[in-house]
Amino acid sequence: MNTQKGAIWATFSALSFLVSAIVLWLGLDKMLNYSNGESYPYKFHNAYVGGDAYNYIINGNYATGFFVLATMFALLGIGFIVIYYLCKMHDTQETLRSSCQSMEVGVYALQEASQDPTESSETE
Repeated sequence: MNTQKGAIWATFSALSFLVSAIVLWLGLDKMLNYSNGESYPYKFHNAYVGGDAYNYIINGNYATGFFVLATMFALLGIGFIVIYYLCKMHDTQETLRSSCQSMEVGVYALQEASQDPTESSETE
């Protein structure tokens, strides 16, 4: 296999898994870190509207979206790994096919060389 093709698929896969990890972290942040700023110093984190229940609903929807994106990027990374191995298998089969053809040519040449020259002149 061309090493450049393998490096491209491996890079795509690694980037996809990295994006998946980042998006998963963002989803966990939305789900687990909430502060409505009721205590001093008023620090709001993942608070959008006045009611806690509304903020929990909004953060739950954000977390669900981030988890779906993380799953999509993880599956995309697995797909890139599958493509890498399919390309590798294809190149291996091409190598085997070319070596089999060269062996057949060698066997044919060996058969031609091993024939007795008197036998070929008698048949003509």
